[in-house]
Amino acid sequence: MHDANSDGHAGVAYEKQDVRFRPAVSAVAWLLGFTVLTIAVCIIIWRLLAPGGRELPPTSALVQTTTPRPAPQLQADPARDMREFRRQEEAELNASGEVDPTTGAQRIPVERAMQIAVQEGLLRSRSEPRREVRP
Repeated sequence: MHDANSDGHAGVAYEKQDVRFRPAVSAVAWLLGFTVLTIAVCIIIWRLLAPGGRELPPTSALVQTTTPRPAPQLQADPARDMREFRRQEEAELNASGEVDPTTGAQRIPVERAMQIAVQEGLLRSRSEPRREVRP
């Protein structure tokens, strides 16, 4: 087997015979049979467990009533909606009025609140130097 072949290459060997046909065919037949058997068992189990023609027990009244769900409310014009939202927010920030009558909390415009905070020393204006606030 380690002799030189007809091309003169030493150490090159090859198989003297082909793969045996009978074991290969029996392995394929065994695999095919196992597959068919597995499918048959699955079908039998499916028929035993699946409701098929048998009548199912009645379900809950909650499950039987199905009401159609409303369609999603899509925005026709998102940019207009955002402008309207910002306008409402700006109006709320710049409005004054009573927020909670039980506590007496009041709402004042943001600009006025900033002026009061600067006057009381809670904030400093950009033109003023920083000063300490004493309680």
